[in-house]
Amino acid sequence: ITGTVILDGGCASNNPMFSVWRMSADGWAELVPFPSAQMDCGMPSVKWTDHVFVLDLKWWVSVHSRGGSGELEPGTYRLVFMGADTGKMMTGPFEVVW
Repeated sequence: ITGTVILDGGCASNNPMFSVWRMSADGWAELVPFPSAQMDCGMPSVKWTDHVFVLDLKWWVSVHSRGGSGELEPGTYRLVFMGADTGKMMTGPFEVVW
């Protein structure tokens, strides 16, 4: 990740606010939305240059989906990060396969 991103604001956290999108027949659809609020314990944002973001996406989707009902299925996905200017910063598409 290169740019200034909004963090989730957790104490001692360096986690960016992001959502998960999946390609469908109708185009990109938000699978897991952005968090509705930012915590106020940690830093609000950070400027990164070539920051590597590692995530257990299958676990994260199941825990953060609406009602915990989300499953990560094979398909094309991308992550969308919240920029400091509240603009969206999108990754390139990537494939999830089993």
